[in-house]
Amino acid sequence: MKDVIIYLAEFDRKNLFKLASILAVMIAIALPISTALVNVLFVLVPLLVVLSGDLKEKFDAIKDNSVAMTFFLFFVMFVVGCFYTTAPLHDMLHTLLKYDKFFLILFLFPIFSDNKWRNIAVNAFVATVLITVLLSYFKFFVLSHFFDSLFAGAKQSQSSIFKNYIQASFLVSICFYILLIEFSKYKKFWWILVPIILLLLFDLFFMNKGRTGYIVTAALIVLFCWQKFRWEGMLAALLAIVLGTICLFHFSTNFSVRMDQAYKNVELNRLHSSVGLRTSFFRHSVNIIKHSPVIGFGTGSFIAESKNIKDDSYVPSANPHNEYLNIGVQFGLVGVAFLFFMFGWQWYKSYSLPEKWRFIAQGIIVSIMVGSLANSWLMDTTEGHLYVYFMAVIFSAL
Repeated sequence: MKDVIIYLAEFDRKNLFKLASILAVMIAIALPISTALVNVLFVLVPLLVVLSGDLKEKFDAIKDNSVAMTFFLFFVMFVVGCFYTTAPLHDMLHTLLKYDKFFLILFLFPIFSDNKWRNIAVNAFVATVLITVLLSYFKFFVLSHFFDSLFAGAKQSQSSIFKNYIQASFLVSICFYILLIEFSKYKKFWWILVPIILLLLFDLFFMNKGRTGYIVTAALIVLFCWQKFRWEGMLAALLAIVLGTICLFHFSTNFSVRMDQAYKNVELNRLHSSVGLRTSFFRHSVNIIKHSPVIGFGTGSFIAESKNIKDDSYVPSANPHNEYLNIGVQFGLVGVAFLFFMFGWQWYKSYSLPEKWRFIAQGIIVSIMVGSLANSWLMDTTEGHLYVYFMAVIFSAL
């Protein structure tokens, strides 16, 4: 009887862990589609991992993985910041929950130590993004009003459906980069991969109006050429980007209008444009940091400290739309230094991975670092969850 009970308990634990693995893959599917589902799965999967038992073995898998520990320490910084923050309780807790993904993701490392689940997760993400892109084409050329009535994100641009145009362009950029890596590895399938890659690029530059996506894609092209061909490849990529930009100005109304808007907003110093607002956020955040440059003002302190800086041109915001400034206000130069250390350590450890995973890891890091210049991407749901999720998927291979 005792043996039967032990067998049943072991059977239940294995099934719980298998269910956790399946739901962990579902996160890859949810990322391009549903913010709410991502948030639910990021709580449910860790819970199932804990309930599945073998906690010492799982804990060892986490603590022995230095990339996982950088995430843990990054979240600990926010916990420590709660003890000296100038923010009211609701702002502090709101910010802490925005970054809890850096703690919850730790429980996914034991799942993705199995190479099978790593490949399934990446393939599921790519497949889902491709489906959303096909729907984007259908919306752009056929039934835009139909999609606008169904999805909130669809109302913000001519092509994006489930997400706003900034998030959609980022997701498509990552998908493009992964397929570019696959193409370099499986050239015999060029007749499938090349048309798909071209469809993604058309979506990015002719249909989507996300300027951040343009810049991230260009950075990924340069990175890929450097990864494959080093400095000669990088120079060729830069030349190709210059020529490609000239062509886009001539042939893509969407691209030329968006870039022209950015230029005019800078030239005329238009405060209420997206560029003008970000300039205002930058100046305002630097003024805040000057008052506590070493350790900042604590977790969630941006809103509270913004009220203490006299600036008639500043438009109130929940964050400075720049992750480096966002961390700088809360944790000063110490926090910014640790942020760069986290990125640098992950880049360093990527050289311990097989080529495919190394390339993807470096692409995610570059994307987040570039995108965080104009957005608080580690704080944001879609971009932040994608970053920690892919880092867990990839670096579990260690």
